[in-house]
Formats: sequence, C-alpha cells, structure tokens
Amino acid sequence: MGEGPSKLQPDRLGDDEVVTQRIAKGAGSPPVINAPRPKDQGRVSVIRGRKSPSQAYHLVRKGGSCGPDDGARYAEVGALRDAGFIVTHTPNNRNPDHCSVAYPSDWSEDVALLFEMCFADESWNAAAEDTDE
Repeated sequence: MGEGPSKLQPDRLGDDEVVTQRIAKGAGSPPVINAPRPKDQGRVSVIRGRKSPSQAYHLVRKGGSCGPDDGARYAEVGALRDAGFIVTHTPNNRNPDHCSVAYPSDWSEDVALLFEMCFADESWNAAAEDTDE
C-alpha cells in the first residue's frame, strides 16, 4: 500500500470530494479491484481528487507508459460513506494523495458489488501514447 514510513500528515476528506481508482481493460490487464487483495490489509487504495487516466497510472505504477486501455473511475467520498465504507486519507512518500477505503465487517461479494456501484463515472486514456498533464 505505501512505501515505508511517511512524514506526511493525513487530512480529513470531505463528503463532496472525489476519489479516483486506476482501471484497465483488455487482454492481460489487471482486474478492477472491488475488494482488498490479501496484501492490502483489508483496504482498497484510491487517489484523492479527480485524476486523469495518465495521472492515476503514474501514481499507481512505477514505470511504463499509460496506453489506450488504461483508465480511471471516480466516486464521491460521501457516496462511499453512505454505503457504509470508511474513507481515509493515508498519504505516503510516493503518493501524497493516497487514500484507503475499508469496510467495518467482512468484505463479501455483496460488499464488493456495493463498492463498485459507488463509482458513477469513468474515463479512458484518449491516445495510444502517454498523455502526461
């Protein structure tokens, strides 16, 4: 999730704020993460603010370039909280906009679907080449 201890201080997230999650499509793409993986310690990572697919890609990946199958999806913090999720700002040295989404009980398939439904919008990288902004 993070890259070692961080001296960055977490902020309180407002319900009207948007978070971004990197997504990808196509053969060989990682699946969309709707539930914590074993290494995620019961949390799913998202990024504070509405980031472009390229911005999200570079905050999540350590190398490579963002292609046309790379995208981002967006949820309001308030929608996640209304669905029962706990959304906290968990900055680290690599990503000062890192946030964690947790659920107060087991993250079942129903909870994963609930998480997915909170993401009302998505966008895809428009160019075949990386379009850093």
